[in-house]
Amino acid sequence: MRANLRAADAVCKRLHGRSRRPLAAVSRPRPGLETLRSSTGGVGLETLRSSTGETLTPVEEARQRRLETAALGLETLRSSTGETLRSSTGGRFAPGPAHARLPTIGGIRTTSSRADDEGSARAYARQVNSSATSASASASAVAGAAAASAPRSRGNLSTLLQFIAMGLVWGSSFLFMKVALEGVSFGQVAWSRTVLGGLALGVIVLIMRPRVARPDGTPGPVLPRERIVWVHFLVVSVTTCVIPYLCFAWAEQYVSSSLASIYNATTPIMTALMATLVFRVERLGLSRWAGVGVGILGVVVVIGPWQYSALTGSLAGQLACLVATLCYGFTFGYQRRFLSHRPIAPATFAFLSIGVSAVVMLVLTPWLALDAVDLDLAAGGDGWPIVGSLLALGVLGTGLAYIWNINVLRAWGPTATSTVTYVTPIVGVALGFVLLGERFSWHEPIGALLVLLGILLAQGRLRMPRRRARG
Repeated sequence: MRANLRAADAVCKRLHGRSRRPLAAVSRPRPGLETLRSSTGGVGLETLRSSTGETLTPVEEARQRRLETAALGLETLRSSTGETLRSSTGGRFAPGPAHARLPTIGGIRTTSSRADDEGSARAYARQVNSSATSASASASAVAGAAAASAPRSRGNLSTLLQFIAMGLVWGSSFLFMKVALEGVSFGQVAWSRTVLGGLALGVIVLIMRPRVARPDGTPGPVLPRERIVWVHFLVVSVTTCVIPYLCFAWAEQYVSSSLASIYNATTPIMTALMATLVFRVERLGLSRWAGVGVGILGVVVVIGPWQYSALTGSLAGQLACLVATLCYGFTFGYQRRFLSHRPIAPATFAFLSIGVSAVVMLVLTPWLALDAVDLDLAAGGDGWPIVGSLLALGVLGTGLAYIWNINVLRAWGPTATSTVTYVTPIVGVALGFVLLGERFSWHEPIGALLVLLGILLAQGRLRMPRRRARG
């Protein structure tokens, strides 16, 4: 028993870096000792005496107090470094900035970067109580109190239904764009889906009013107040909505919706390139680099450059799709570098990404949304499918689907959530084939399979076989 206390005393000396205090100073009773015992969860002096059947000397009592003080210091050290643990009040703390991830629609799992560590001193890089969710384009948010109190089976079923709905809505977005282009311009398609999505998310945030707790436990603001955060979201809005939506809508004037959905599946490949080469927040191993190479090869096969001797509308449309996915990859890398460590509620994160994009689209209204519209609703024409497609694109695809994505992310984690990447092209191809009668050339499905194989390798779901060392 006394040998154990001597060993503990030696550990305490190393932790505190100071010599033993005089016996008179350590043997006096200290106020709040019982509170210290309960907060550290350590063995108290009375429990120790009763279990050993002997009375501790004043020196041994002093050593025990040092041991309990060291335990309390370790609790504080863990909470400051971002470890998940139980505090003295029973609360649970979310992972710190080094463990934050992005909420993506199929991005690459990233490692912690030096930028996150440097950003921990900023106002937004603080520990967040998970009772209010943190940002996740940043991906490690945990289930809220409502989800925790619901039956487990119901929660799993609800998450599964939201995942299926998310895949169906995002996969059918290319069909909706194709139908909407029959009555409105490509600029009006992009403008409508962004503004409607921003309005839908704005109503959700207005009702939910999600907040993130400050370090002192008080609720933070619904919207961030730092100007630099709004600047970052302006960059994100341009690269996650404005440019990609315009590119996809323009491209579908020249390419099929099925082909556009296949190109959209290259987003993880673009994300890997951006995260590694531009933002340097990810290091890829040999298997993942092989996945990027296979994915790029698949894109080349899908394009079929041997078919074109000049830049045609079809070739330009395919290149526009690749520009859109390149923007998506840039967005995920940018969020990982500048926004993932900031405690912004997921619903607010989605609203700011789409809402700021809607403001940009409203500024561009004279150039995008003032063209002629051919709906012919009054004469009983077929304009209702066009209107329905625009509403589905905006309210569902650009609004509710982002909330579903966040809920699935909180329940399943980023790895499982990113499997929606494999669902969307299947849905898009199937709808284009069945409803629009679209057909493929021989090289397009082969290229699509190569792209999916590249995604599996780039995301680490498949690995290249390793050579066995010769004995």
